[in-house]
Amino acid sequence: MIETKEDLLEIKAVFDLTNCNSQSVGLRIRGVNQEETVLTYYLDKQTLTLNCSKSGKVEDDARNTILRKNQELSLRIFIDRSSIEVFANEGQTTMTSRIYPTENRLGIELFADSGDAKIKELTYWKLKDIWK
Repeated sequence: MIETKEDLLEIKAVFDLTNCNSQSVGLRIRGVNQEETVLTYYLDKQTLTLNCSKSGKVEDDARNTILRKNQELSLRIFIDRSSIEVFANEGQTTMTSRIYPTENRLGIELFADSGDAKIKELTYWKLKDIWK
């Protein structure tokens, strides 16, 4: 896990899927206790899911979109105090949602469920606040 408490972030994560034997791969934006925003790619269903139900949107269902499997999964994510925007595979699909975190952020965590995945890149940048 990369520890960062920043509210305004840009994240780039690239997973190599060529020899991936995991059922799913993804990224979590972690909060202090149980709070998190989760982005998951299910390889068998070829579906990308954005789940913000643990980010102050309990009543909100997860967002899903079809994303055909390629050699790699590239995610570009922009996060501010109340929203998340996701661009997958250079804009092949996009997702956006409101988030209402009540806790401080702890960091960024990559994961692979029931198998292994190779990470080609994980980079993040702190963004400047336009209101200051």
